[in-house]
Amino acid sequence: MSALPLAARIARIRAPLSAKLGGAFLVMVAALLATGLVSLFVVSRIQRQVTELAQVDAMVGLARTLDYSIVAQEHFSSMFVLTGEPPYLEKLAAEQERFRANAGRLRAEPRGALLGDALNRTFARYVEASAAVVAAKRAGRDRAAVESHVAREHVIAHEIEALTRDVVSLLQTERRTALDAILRERQFVTAIVGGLAVGSLALAVLLSVLLARSIVQPIREVDAASSASRAASSAR
Repeated sequence: MSALPLAARIARIRAPLSAKLGGAFLVMVAALLATGLVSLFVVSRIQRQVTELAQVDAMVGLARTLDYSIVAQEHFSSMFVLTGEPPYLEKLAAEQERFRANAGRLRAEPRGALLGDALNRTFARYVEASAAVVAAKRAGRDRAAVESHVAREHVIAHEIEALTRDVVSLLQTERRTALDAILRERQFVTAIVGGLAVGSLALAVLLSVLLARSIVQPIREVDAASSASRAASSAR
């Protein structure tokens, strides 16, 4: 449908010019409002994904802290077995408490079930093995302390490291997925807002042209009729 017949149809609408202008204005406002609503919806989704990304980052940090903590505990236990010096035992106890606190924080996160009870059970076994090593060393059974440290404590520590590293790997995959989703949403909102903005501008231009022609066309018709009447009168 060309603009001229459409303008003629608008011109034939029995309504004041102010009503036609108001109707065109409302259509443009509706288009702009749709652009704003779509933008708000997509932005809210992006904000939610950013929050989830921050949670994943926090969990990655905690899991890495646990990984570092168990390595530190191994070191302090080894040094106590080698030297028997009490400061290493104190550091070991402090690091174990820090491990428990960080493990509790990790489990409190929305995705804390990734570790579940496996970490608790494994760490409980590690603490028992560590206590056995300390008891043997204090009793003067150095060989038994070394054997228990290597055969039990060291092995269980590696189990905990495997647990935390698996969680870190899984969370890193989730992080990449969430980041990709944010980038896709950003591209989507850019395309939608751009398209709606261009569409709104085109609609505004089209409505302006149609309204202008709908106003001018009746005037031209009256002028043409007047010219024809004058020509007929002159012919007589």
